[in-house]
Amino acid sequence: MTVTGGRTVYELRGISCLPLELMEPTRKGIAATRSFGAPVTTWREMREAIASYATRAAEKMRRYKVAAEDIFVFMHTNNFNNDPFYSNGASARFAETTNDTGEVVALAVRLGQRLWRDGFRYSKTGIMITELLPETIWQPALWGDLDRERRERAWKAMDKLNATLGRDTPHSRCRSQECRLEAQGGASVASLDNKMG
Repeated sequence: MTVTGGRTVYELRGISCLPLELMEPTRKGIAATRSFGAPVTTWREMREAIASYATRAAEKMRRYKVAAEDIFVFMHTNNFNNDPFYSNGASARFAETTNDTGEVVALAVRLGQRLWRDGFRYSKTGIMITELLPETIWQPALWGDLDRERRERAWKAMDKLNATLGRDTPHSRCRSQECRLEAQGGASVASLDNKMG
């Protein structure tokens, strides 16, 4: 009997032959959080940070082939100085499991806007994605009409552009009340695609 055959016999008898290091553990959550180098005092700066962290979290979800049911956003000021202290967080459930950057950014920014209070000097914000499921398990919303396959191809192309041209080459930029896709340096994603060949 071969080594593989022997392992199969042991596995059928309930004796594990597969080292634990070879089995990737199931992820329970993904976080993207950073302290700011300088205090953030405007909603525009905070919105940019939240959108950037939400984009990173969605990229990680696609890399690990998982989708999220819930998102948690938090922000706080520095409690080690004499500035007024503020700390708050909010969570929400996606209409359907997703790893779509557009959906993650939009919901994260809406939660951040609910948390934002003028007059504070924020030192940190972050996004936590929880209740992760394999991306193959997908329950559509009753009212959902998104073209999932098309959006998935678009975000995978964005991930590839970021890997090839550098992080944040194409990225989500949030301005006023809407979040949209923009390329760094003002170039459109189509022109970046043409440059790549």
